[in-house]
Amino acid sequence: MIDIISTRGISYFIERVIDEAQIEIILLTPYLSISEGLLERLERADQKKISIKLVYGKSELKPSEKNKLDSLANCRLLYKEGLHAKAYLNENMGILTSMNLYEYSELKNNELGVLFSKEGENEKLYQKLTDEVNLILHNSEIKKDFSVEEEKHLNLETNNSSPSAMLREFLETEEITELLQFPMPGIRLTKKYGFASFEFDMDQNEILKKCKENLHPFFEEKLNTYRIYWKDYNFDIYLYNGQNVSFASEELEIEYQIRGVERIAESLHEYILNSLIF
Repeated sequence: MIDIISTRGISYFIERVIDEAQIEIILLTPYLSISEGLLERLERADQKKISIKLVYGKSELKPSEKNKLDSLANCRLLYKEGLHAKAYLNENMGILTSMNLYEYSELKNNELGVLFSKEGENEKLYQKLTDEVNLILHNSEIKKDFSVEEEKHLNLETNNSSPSAMLREFLETEEITELLQFPMPGIRLTKKYGFASFEFDMDQNEILKKCKENLHPFFEEKLNTYRIYWKDYNFDIYLYNGQNVSFASEELEIEYQIRGVERIAESLHEYILNSLIF
């Protein structure tokens, strides 16, 4: 879907970008003045541990605005000198617009924007936007970073436990936040999003791109009782419980999660290893 939206529509869809995000929210706005209603939405996203990245660029923030954002543990605040772009997106939809995230703009100005969702033929357009936005993020100065708790790591190469035992321990306890070298060097399993996230530390973008192209349809078919999000930019994979899945006990839920992680891990290991060999 692609549509042209005016001031009220822009405000409405910015709220939807925030409310419907399950992985990340990215907000680019030269001028920043967050309304109470928008702050409440960001606070709800923060409570769900959704990554919030907010870039501003025209002037120093007022102390009142900075205090609002300081309260969000999962918010990274960045400054980009000369920023004039205004864009608001999550993992499934985005808005390119003339409107700042500024109460005055919403109330007094006549604004226009383009709304599009990541589906069908629009996926390439969405990808171009995320590439440009991530380039701006990469070249911005961090003013406030995520509030990260002390992490506990397990390393598959140095731990004497079996991979299955370590995976169970990882899923059963909140204390362990990373399982390193899983299922192979260059990949780690984290609890950043969902019940498990595969993150890649390998400089093999072409292989990872082809891996996504080949395995993502397979995962969606064979793991259709899970929710899987596979990012285009850094190729991270986020695994969630299915929306309509329920469990009679915690043990059954852990078994379900183990099956999902192991299926993805086995497929990644086989595909990437074969690609590196041949």
